[in-house]
This record gives sequence, C-alpha cells and structure tokens, in this order.
Amino acid sequence: MEYWVKEQKRAPVLPYRKALAHMMWTKEVNGKQIQYSHDGSMETLRDDGYIMIWYPKWNDPSWPKHTGDQKFRYMTDGINCFLDHRVNSYRVMTNHRDALTVDRRAFYRFIAILGEKLTSLISEDHGQSWLTVAEFRLRHAKEINMSYSEAMKQSISEFDTADETVEPMLEFLGEHYVLGGLS
Repeated sequence: MEYWVKEQKRAPVLPYRKALAHMMWTKEVNGKQIQYSHDGSMETLRDDGYIMIWYPKWNDPSWPKHTGDQKFRYMTDGINCFLDHRVNSYRVMTNHRDALTVDRRAFYRFIAILGEKLTSLISEDHGQSWLTVAEFRLRHAKEINMSYSEAMKQSISEFDTADETVEPMLEFLGEHYVLGGLS
C-alpha cells in the first residue's frame, strides 16, 4: 500500500515515536507495554525526511507461533515514511500491497496524523486525486476506529491467505532496501 501526503508546511511536529506507535497500534497488550521497532525518529523525519516504525506481532500472545519463515515478513510489516522531494510529498507505505488489518489500521492512523500535522491533502492514487484529512478519515473509518484486538483477530484469520507481493514502489530506495530498514 502506498499513499502520498502533500507537504503543505515543512517539518511536521508529530508525537514522539513511542507515543506515535501507541496511537497506531496500541499502548499495551495484557497489561504490558507493546514493544515496537523503528529506524529514524521525529528528528530524522523533520531533518532528513524519513521514519520507519513496525510492530513485531509475535510480541502479542494472541499471535500464533509460526514455524515457517515464508510468511515471516508479514509479522514485521510496518509503516515507512519518506519525503519525496521530487513531488513535495511524503510517501507513506507498507512493505506489502496486501497489509494485514492490524497494520492497515496503523497505516491509516499514521497517515491521518501526518496529514493533520501538515495541514495537507492525501492521495491514494499517486497524486491523481487528493482527499482532505476529513475525507480520508471518513473513507477509512472502519479500520481507523477498529479496536486493536479486533484488528489483530482479523489479521490472524488473514495471515494464511495474505498476498506476499512486495510493494513495487520501493524501487526508489534502490537495491539496498531490506524489509524494515536500509542495509
């Protein structure tokens, strides 16, 4: 999944990445704070135009133990955000076209937060058309308003049939792109 958020004002001030991860996924599971991974920070988003945040789902006890690594990538699918200076927009993407519900929910929440902080427009079709943040929130209200536990439950049921196709737009990162970070 790839959406663009038009840069209307420079240097968005977002919640600190831990608070942001909590807003995207959840703050705690079974009374324990979630553990998430990241590359970059609010400072790198402001200064260098990138941040990546992903949630290792195996930290949630409801996630089934998976022995094979063929679909392991889905367990670490996260949100990647890069400022594309060519079009003055942030490219926000998941690693796979078919993100699981729990990550799609986090993805939509991140885009809405970024869009609000940038007072900007959002494109779901590579800049062909643009939505306001309110229109975007309305279009994706089901996932944005879904509880974490409901999203996780749906993701578990989707896991075995999910399409593993990696997003082709990652080409702009070149051959050095590695799932969840840069090599």
